[in-house]
Amino acid sequence: MAVTTPTHIATSIPRKYGMRVLRDMLKDTFWDKFVSKPGGGGGVIRQTELENKPGETVYIQVTAPLTGEGVTELEQLEGNEENLTTSELTLTPTYRRHGVRLYRRAEKKSMLDLREEARMRLAEWARDRLDVIRFTNWSDPSVAGYPAASHKVRYIGGGTGVDDIAVGDLMTLAEISKTKYILRDNKGLPFKINGGLYYVLVVDPWVEFSIKVTDTTYAQAQREAGVRGSQNPLFTGAAAVWDGVIIHAADRVVTGDNATSVRYAKNLMFGREAFIEAFGGGQSWVEETFDYKNEWGVAYGFDYGCKRGFEFRSLQVVSAAPVQE
Repeated sequence: MAVTTPTHIATSIPRKYGMRVLRDMLKDTFWDKFVSKPGGGGGVIRQTELENKPGETVYIQVTAPLTGEGVTELEQLEGNEENLTTSELTLTPTYRRHGVRLYRRAEKKSMLDLREEARMRLAEWARDRLDVIRFTNWSDPSVAGYPAASHKVRYIGGGTGVDDIAVGDLMTLAEISKTKYILRDNKGLPFKINGGLYYVLVVDPWVEFSIKVTDTTYAQAQREAGVRGSQNPLFTGAAAVWDGVIIHAADRVVTGDNATSVRYAKNLMFGREAFIEAFGGGQSWVEETFDYKNEWGVAYGFDYGCKRGFEFRSLQVVSAAPVQE
């Protein structure tokens, strides 16, 4: 039996609420400040080809750097040219959904606007999922960028895997400086801010704590951050700036316990164009009633995918991240 629902008689509502949820989730995510604005320059490249067009995969053309010596003076260039090698990054967004279902009488008895409350909670869910997906994919060597074979990871203490991380393998300012120069040697592109060159390091909050309490030079880093904080969004919420590295703490950095029960964190240092992401055209807001309008529900879905962009522009830094009692 056909039943008329709010979806049939108010077609503007799903579109209006869907776009509102999308705006709210993007605005409040940890990574939004790092997304490239028009003209590029950010740490995250956002592709938009599929947002309003058919298709399921984004193809991003890339070219490899030239490696030849070239010629000098009167040497003949003809016949000594170098081939231009092209490749492509592919990214396929995945559609994810969640919903809220209510008993109609609950809506009548509640002092809350449950429809608006559901919109807010679904935006919160989508925001959290978005950042979890980002941290998970950008810390997973199987979700590779270009070139796929050169995934970069560094283990504090000199090991080769998370099981080699020991209790004392803590992040320090000296380790941050060392990691910065490794990323620089890898040809990672720094951010250009007010005439200075910077990389960004995102750490687990307990890693930030260990830096503060184990390194006596942290106070100096705090003083350096204070002057520049209002000039660029990359400094917003930063814990410190040290040796050209802007340090941020984030709750969703990938963590775990290794085989010897040491808690570790997969911290991320990166420069420009390190990661890519894409939204498909599947953002949706749907409202339905059930059981002769005795129950009411709303659902939100978003189409999203992400991966590392250029492998040499980011570096995973695995350290101990002990939780303090």
